[in-house]
Amino acid sequence: MQNLCKYAIKKGIEIYSNGRAKRQAQIEKERVALYELNENLNFITNAQINRGIITLYLIHALEERGEIINFHTFDLSFEYDFAYFHKETINIEINLKNPGDLFLDIEKCYFPIRSKEFLRRIMFRVQESIPVKYIDWQNGYGKLADEEQIRSFYNLKPTDIVISNPTEMGIKGNNLYEDTLNVINKIKMNDEFNTEKIKKLIHK
Repeated sequence: MQNLCKYAIKKGIEIYSNGRAKRQAQIEKERVALYELNENLNFITNAQINRGIITLYLIHALEERGEIINFHTFDLSFEYDFAYFHKETINIEINLKNPGDLFLDIEKCYFPIRSKEFLRRIMFRVQESIPVKYIDWQNGYGKLADEEQIRSFYNLKPTDIVISNPTEMGIKGNNLYEDTLNVINKIKMNDEFNTEKIKKLIHK
């Protein structure tokens, strides 16, 4: 899988970027890219695999043209009472790339975004160790945040990117290029990538 991610990044720049801007001077623009960690732990699907690959080379392609990317994975969940009144929030963030880092480190990104062992061995242990005020958390891990809640909680700009679960992103796992188009459409970046070239690749 690591080799597949590297191959996708190497080839994906030419496929997805609308022009490869040379790094003469960094664009005075920074995007935050957030990748939701919650997955189905029982099995790894093609949709989950495609989500990880697409995320990595989209970020890489944006950086190749001079954008500054601040890449985090996150787990954001809420606990409510029976009247659906918000009682408590658990927020876990893992910084995978600072804006000042020159390159996206694939080895660093691979384990948290692509391994169910990371969730089982690390994330759940962290969640279960967090001191909470309300005991209701013992019945589960709370309710996951939707995109509106995510953007509000992290105070994201409209240009910032949220990669949520495969279903919400339109990722089916049957065709990497088709899934990529769906993700680009979901994050409203059709004007920033060469979507016509991607469409031609779907049926090849």
